[in-house]
Amino acid sequence: MAVFSNGVAGMVLFKIGKNMYNPLPDGVTIKQSPIHGFGLYASERITKGTIIGITHHVNPNVKDGVIRTPLGGFGNHSDTPNCFKMLVEETTWMIGANEDIDSGEELTWKYTIYNPQEEEKMTNEEERHLNMTIKVLKEQVEIFTSRLQPHDTGHLHTAISVLTHRIEELKK
Repeated sequence: MAVFSNGVAGMVLFKIGKNMYNPLPDGVTIKQSPIHGFGLYASERITKGTIIGITHHVNPNVKDGVIRTPLGGFGNHSDTPNCFKMLVEETTWMIGANEDIDSGEELTWKYTIYNPQEEEKMTNEEERHLNMTIKVLKEQVEIFTSRLQPHDTGHLHTAISVLTHRIEELKK
């Protein structure tokens, strides 16, 4: 996101060879938000259960111990969010849609401290989010499993293994 001399904010794309680098996932853009400053908005319909992308990486070697991606940097809090947050592999936080999100709708999630130990102190709402995360991960495993081919799908086998391991961790 850049703020140009005329005060207008816009997405800056970097040319890398023939491809353009976009720091946000497809279907997501940044706009002025009534919640706070700028926010993330769906630029196309996002269906319930869709994994939208990575928001944060825990890294003890950086200031504050967390690296925010552009997705994490522009996400706004809501007590009634349309996205859920999930921890993958103990250091990577992602968001997904916990309901259908229409084009033009702001993406929001509930802010919490990004500390895996804090997740153990769950309220009923947090338990509901945990169950939703497990459900979405299981759905992703089913989708990836349905896409397996006899060759050239090693990345899917890896993703299935990581997600299955994460599901087992969350059930403990």
